[in-house]
Amino acid sequence: MNKFSIKEVFSKQNKEADEITKKIDKSNEEVAQEILKELGNTKTKVVFDKDIKNSYYVYLNDTIYISNKTDNKNSYYRFVLIAHECRHSIQSKLLQNINFILSNIELIAFVVLFVVSIFVKNITIPFILYAIFTVISCIPRIILELDAIKNSIGISKNYISKYLNKEESDYLLKVYKSKINTLLPFALIQLFIGKIIRIAILFVLAYYI
Repeated sequence: MNKFSIKEVFSKQNKEADEITKKIDKSNEEVAQEILKELGNTKTKVVFDKDIKNSYYVYLNDTIYISNKTDNKNSYYRFVLIAHECRHSIQSKLLQNINFILSNIELIAFVVLFVVSIFVKNITIPFILYAIFTVISCIPRIILELDAIKNSIGISKNYISKYLNKEESDYLLKVYKSKINTLLPFALIQLFIGKIIRIAILFVLAYYI
């Protein structure tokens, strides 16, 4: 499951960009379907719901879930957000499977080590092996996310260029790139905050308890 939200990366609104976005009178559903069509993807399902907080793609059922709140329609980040999730839908299924498997093994390993630490005082070596495996398990996810982030810019450019003049589309792309370059490190940390916390817990158990 990919829950990374471009929306959060673009948390600071840009009024001028929002005004430009209003010129593209398309619903989120229309945008998603048109982008998927441009990508040659006719299989992925798209679910729109006002109760969804963050848009994301779930590869297990090949479905994109997109927030359909009314106030999102004129938000400048919505095109790159939708493009990001659409890109996830056409990424390597092998890599997505590897990411899913490694992520679940890491979770199981954490639970096992946590339980073992209750009965065994010295878990230093198992902890080191767990930490190494956890770092390795991040690699497929990082590849998937960086690919989606990078390509969402190009996908967005192709889409908005059909409805805006060059000056307007270039301005929106400039805003997109600026926000991504500034906040990308924080977005990646958010992706792996769960793993970071689990490593920290086992570190304390291994060296201080």
